[in-house]
Amino acid sequence: MSETHLRYRQESAPVLTALTKAHARDSVSHGAPTSTLVSTRVWEVEAPPPVSSLKGALVPRVLTGRRRRKLSVEIHRIDSNHGGHKTSYEECIVRLLTPERKHKSRRGRRHDDHDDHDDDDDDDQSTVAPIESKDLQSSNYVSPDFLGWNEKYRMPLRNIAVKGTSRTGVFVQVTLGRMKQTRQLIFDTMEAAEDFRRVLGEELDRENQRNQQKLRVVFDGKSPPEKDEVTFLIEILSGWDLPIGDLKKSDPYVVCTFNGRDIHKTLHISNTLDPIWTVKTGSLFLFTVDPETLFLSEGLLFTVKDYDTFGANEKLGYFYVSPTLIYKARGERWEFKLLPMQGSKKTKIPGYVGIKCRRATEYDIEFMNEHVYKSLKTGGMNKMDLTTEQKGGQGALVSYFRRQTRMTKEGRREYKIRPGPDPKRVEETTWMTRDAIETETYHDSQHWIDVGSGRLGKLFVEILGCEDLPNLDIGGRNKTDAFVALVYEDAVVKTDVVDDCLNPRWLPWTKRAAIFHIHHSSSKLYLGVFDFDPSFHPADDHDLVGRVTVDLANLRPDSIYVLKYDLYTTSRVSDRKRNGTLTLRLRLEIEDERLVLLSNLEPPPDFYVNAKTRKDYRVIMYTCTGKYDTSRYSIQYINSYIEEILLYQHALFYLNDAVMNLFLWRGTYPVNIFGKRILLPVHSFSAFVSLVLVVERPQLFPAWFFGSLGWMMLATMDYRLHTPDPWLNCKDFAEFIWALIFGYSPKPPASIEKNQNAEQAKAFIAQMQKRIEAAEAAAAQDYEENARAQEELEKEMEDIGDTSGDISTNRKGGGFSVDPFKAVLFPVQKNLAMLCKYLRLVRWIVYWEECYLSFWFTLGCFLISIAFLFVPWFFIMKWTSRLIVWSLLGPWMKLLDIFYFHKLKNLSEVELEKKKKAAREKRRLANEGYLSEARIKREKAAKLQSMKTYMFGKFIARVPVLKEDRFKDIPLSESYAVPYKPVQLPLSEIAMQEAGYHRTRLPGQHLVGDMIPHMETVSFTDAPVGQAIKQRKLVDRDAPAGILFSGPESTTQAYIKIGSLVLLSSIITWFAVPFFSGLIDKLLISLQKLPQSEGASL
Repeated sequence: MSETHLRYRQESAPVLTALTKAHARDSVSHGAPTSTLVSTRVWEVEAPPPVSSLKGALVPRVLTGRRRRKLSVEIHRIDSNHGGHKTSYEECIVRLLTPERKHKSRRGRRHDDHDDHDDDDDDDQSTVAPIESKDLQSSNYVSPDFLGWNEKYRMPLRNIAVKGTSRTGVFVQVTLGRMKQTRQLIFDTMEAAEDFRRVLGEELDRENQRNQQKLRVVFDGKSPPEKDEVTFLIEILSGWDLPIGDLKKSDPYVVCTFNGRDIHKTLHISNTLDPIWTVKTGSLFLFTVDPETLFLSEGLLFTVKDYDTFGANEKLGYFYVSPTLIYKARGERWEFKLLPMQGSKKTKIPGYVGIKCRRATEYDIEFMNEHVYKSLKTGGMNKMDLTTEQKGGQGALVSYFRRQTRMTKEGRREYKIRPGPDPKRVEETTWMTRDAIETETYHDSQHWIDVGSGRLGKLFVEILGCEDLPNLDIGGRNKTDAFVALVYEDAVVKTDVVDDCLNPRWLPWTKRAAIFHIHHSSSKLYLGVFDFDPSFHPADDHDLVGRVTVDLANLRPDSIYVLKYDLYTTSRVSDRKRNGTLTLRLRLEIEDERLVLLSNLEPPPDFYVNAKTRKDYRVIMYTCTGKYDTSRYSIQYINSYIEEILLYQHALFYLNDAVMNLFLWRGTYPVNIFGKRILLPVHSFSAFVSLVLVVERPQLFPAWFFGSLGWMMLATMDYRLHTPDPWLNCKDFAEFIWALIFGYSPKPPASIEKNQNAEQAKAFIAQMQKRIEAAEAAAAQDYEENARAQEELEKEMEDIGDTSGDISTNRKGGGFSVDPFKAVLFPVQKNLAMLCKYLRLVRWIVYWEECYLSFWFTLGCFLISIAFLFVPWFFIMKWTSRLIVWSLLGPWMKLLDIFYFHKLKNLSEVELEKKKKAAREKRRLANEGYLSEARIKREKAAKLQSMKTYMFGKFIARVPVLKEDRFKDIPLSESYAVPYKPVQLPLSEIAMQEAGYHRTRLPGQHLVGDMIPHMETVSFTDAPVGQAIKQRKLVDRDAPAGILFSGPESTTQAYIKIGSLVLLSSIITWFAVPFFSGLIDKLLISLQKLPQSEGASL
């Protein structure tokens, strides 16, 4: 027997029952089999407590009293319909019945709806399966022998064996799994006892034949397709509207039973009627069984119980899952209605339970054995380590005794390299001058961390250095111990720590370079600079120096960007100051830009990153969102939101410029005519022509409206493309159209020089700021004049006196509260935050910061405009108006008043209540789909949260995909970009690079899949299957074997090469072998003709 999950073999006696017990919500098991009683034999017996039980062994029989029972051996015919083909087979069961109880104890009445607190037949070692089910579809015939009797036990026939007799008594042994129980049945006469033994023996002889008949029916007359055991993965999802087990709530848990044995039990969820079981509470388990044993059983029994610390756990309800459902399961979601326990007064109880089942994969079995089952023994799971070692961070004491600079004999100042020298050049790189460090910084990185799970492309990032960082330590030699955290989608990377330096540089041999796999094109790269804190106290954090959000959407692939950013502690609140700069180098590698563009048609996925410790969690949160937690209540955040909303009035100044340029036909589009630059009023001309058409043909208004939106987006794009600052430019609409059609961009890689158009950009920004300030000053002056006029009016009204006409007594109000504003202002803060979030998104789309979304919005507007040109709007409006007027305003509405509304007034209270009940039921059915979706969404979120904390750590941070910051981080003018020119290398070096040499591969934390989600893996090697390398154009043709890989090779070319080699070898074999064979024969003949002496000397 496996320690990890129970296995059931053919030797385990099957439990045969007359029913199919798969009761699923909304008729999961359609066409349920029907049961018909064929024959029955009944005996009246006395049934003392089981011999093997504690009560049966210690309490004398005379004290147990007469316990009259009825014993029946029944044959049932099970009829089913499979696709129009009717089949039937027989089953034999043995039942023990007890008399109906007319009076219940107080305890019995209390648990009537939940538990079956039975009489003395129960014991803690019972292996007899109690009957806990009713027929879904069975014959209405009830034998007169069973009137006034309740079914107590249903015993599987093949598990019953006669162990001995004693006059009128028969000792039977019931076996279920590894547990056995011996009971004595005392008949009224010896003939009745002998008759029971005979009938039991005859039915046992026929049992094997019945089993074979049932298997033939199940498998359509064929043998089971699988002889070996099959492992199923079963997940108990959740329950809702469960029965109440305690005063108001329950502490529910689920027990799964197969063939009378408990194979799994979840943990209980306290104080709820809507529990969600996760991997931490035992929702998953493996079930291994061979198909024959499975189909000879009644399936899996799931019992929902209420956990009680003291006393017995109450049974709330149960349901069965049939063998057919289990065997054919493919991971579908099933929702089962709970059925009441035996002895309950109610025939229906509330409550549903959802489960899933499918064949277990090798990964499922490995995960359950290595993580879930092992964690149950150890009390916790070993979290997957997705980080690498971080060097540096020695502490304050070491800083005081460590020498950081020195003077050489030549008078040059050298600096100690931290965190350490190059292992290949220790003496040369232990101490270096400032110029040597700066030169070495820009060399290629020696080692990369390959991380993430996307498939759209790769992002290569290298952290080069920081400047002018504030000192966040105590001073002196102890300065900021800087490191950088990089967060992208589902991955986190941290650089090495450079101790005691306010201008740190990360050199090529340090941990500074990462390769992120792109999952969504709109994802942002978040960078955070921190002061390392070596303390292990959970309250001590790595202090945030500053952070940066790098927007990648408008960067071009195959370009090397060296970007320099100002560091700020937040980008969402106006209260921020500069804390130095950060310099990085990055490059985008995109294989198919069409796929990147099409990926934006789907909503961006939610990315979450887990951390094992609270300190690492705060590093991730500070990197993504900044120092301030805007989800908490603060007057500062409210003021910041209000200020941001008021600043959107600056858009009115830009709109005013656009309107004036449009009306006054000012030129905006530059063209060169005979060497002279002329600005053409393209927008004014377009507006004039389109509005003339709309005035003449009003039915064109809908098409004009959406076309105007698209044209406005193009105008905004054109404005950005003509700004002097190259770092504010964006990709244009034509480039996206080209990429959508051909799969690549027609534009060359980016080429931006240092300080390119820096002076023009400053002048442009200063000019716009001056115009805004002038407009604000004019608005402020108008406001003051209006306020002065209003003040004069109020003074005149004071002279007149009170004009309200209110003569009631004035009441003085007021009051004091410890926090009188939070209850009112915190909801306001949340609403302002939500409003600002949507305003930012609209702003970034209109301003082409989210350029992919901007393109699809623009293209959608143009497509809708073209489609609306062919819609007969006048015809639709005319006939819609006709239908409304003729149907709702005609004299026949009086008939509606007479035959409907008048009757509503004369309804009785009973009829009104019935009508209200029908309306409530209609609303419930209408909302049922929405509530079900909401419940499933909540369930999936809870399970994903539990699985991620189970695998990666208990702290979860959300990584935003779309831009949510208020301020945009713009590269400084010292940044530059150059086209990427890969160096040609020998075949061996390219093959080693693509195979992962000098790379550490770490999977991302994005989970995919159902039930047991797994990390989305990316191939470690870049080389395609069947070829030596992928980037064939990088092979140095002068190197060995370079000529063979001079260019890309198709499948046809590969076959031609192979065929040529085979043909060449055949020709050589055909001609060379006879030639060399003849040559050797001639040599041997000549040797034989030599004189013997010469031959001997030879």
